[in-house]
Amino acid sequence: KLMVVRPPKVDRAYARVPTCEFMWGVGMIVFAYAYYFFSLLPNTYNTGIWWAHLLLLLFTPPMVYCFYKSFADDPGIIPPNPDAIVQGLLRGEIREERVVFAAMATKTPRAKYSRHFKCYVARFDHDCPWISNVVGARNHNHFFGFCLFVTLCLATWEVICWKSIGAVTSAAVNQRCAAIS
Repeated sequence: KLMVVRPPKVDRAYARVPTCEFMWGVGMIVFAYAYYFFSLLPNTYNTGIWWAHLLLLLFTPPMVYCFYKSFADDPGIIPPNPDAIVQGLLRGEIREERVVFAAMATKTPRAKYSRHFKCYVARFDHDCPWISNVVGARNHNHFFGFCLFVTLCLATWEVICWKSIGAVTSAAVNQRCAAIS
């Protein structure tokens, strides 16, 4: 006897609740850019690193776009097909070891069932709590773009921070020296 329990129909648009890590990441991005606009930009505006501000301005929109697309896009979910699986098993067309019962689909090369996000994904890479989604066949390029632009933004950010530390320190030293003279 074969007992089949159908998985509940999950609508990804409503099932994707942001993880704590996702909310933390979004919060840190908002905080970092608020700090940039209210502290770093005023301290480094006239220090000759206009190119770093321009680079940060150029790298931020694609970073945010790739972050959103990584979160919102379908990672390459292989839809369940319980009727075809049951019929194939009963007729002997599909062997039992070729079925992923949690997903009610036949096994596909490089596909894996994500227990965290409860979906079967083609070209599964990993469950990513930072984008609150699985990285798979359809969103892998956006995830890679997000990682690339985050790295570029952080490198530019580091240059601006070092210049800001130098500008603030230099202003404090000049003020103390003027008070001593």
